[in-house]
Amino acid sequence: MDREELERRRIMAVLEESDSDVMPSDQESGEDDDHVSERSEATNTEQEISDDDEVPLATIR
Repeated sequence: MDREELERRRIMAVLEESDSDVMPSDQESGEDDDHVSERSEATNTEQEISDDDEVPLATIR
């Protein structure tokens, strides 16, 4: 084997090892990540606030 082939195999071995390190921890958690943040309390959006006729536009910003 030439030097480039040895380097390529070494890099692939490192990548495969790092992949195997990540996979078990993901499976152990047992939680599905839906990437949606949950808020502890409801908040008004700018649109909801601006729909309120009693709130002047200047107080929204």
